[in-house]
Amino acid sequence: MQRHAKLQKLNAFRCSLPHVSQSALSALLSKAKNGLPELTARRDIREARDLCTITNTPYGMLIQSITCVGHCGVDVDVDIVNPLALLHVASTTKYFGKLLQDTFASHPCTLAAPWKLILYLDEAKPGSQFKQDNKRVLQNVYWSFLEFGAAALSKEDFWLEAGTIRS
Repeated sequence: MQRHAKLQKLNAFRCSLPHVSQSALSALLSKAKNGLPELTARRDIREARDLCTITNTPYGMLIQSITCVGHCGVDVDVDIVNPLALLHVASTTKYFGKLLQDTFASHPCTLAAPWKLILYLDEAKPGSQFKQDNKRVLQNVYWSFLEFGAAALSKEDFWLEAGTIRS
């Protein structure tokens, strides 16, 4: 098949999908050359993702439940991420693991010079933006290290989630 015909076929395939970035599509097509997973339904993808949350690490379970005092003194159970367990899991990923190693090589974290923790809080309103009375409002808490630098911290991939709670 000539290159022109191959490009037309690729573009037709791209246009037949819901929006996906070019880098994600390229990575997916490259991975597909080695075979695709058997399960493909959205429910299967969600179940596979959720399975990761019950990960046990050398630092404990990834997700832990804590009790907080809520509005009017009522106790509320909240699921949060165990920060050391999450850092352990994130360190095994390609890009975060490399950033962690590179940062440690240039700025070692020691008792005399510990890394500086940054917290970022963000409100999100999932669902329709045009709904008159959207009561689904979430507070998200993220954390990272100042030593990663501005270039890394400008990318959401280098922020770790501490938890999400409904407002």
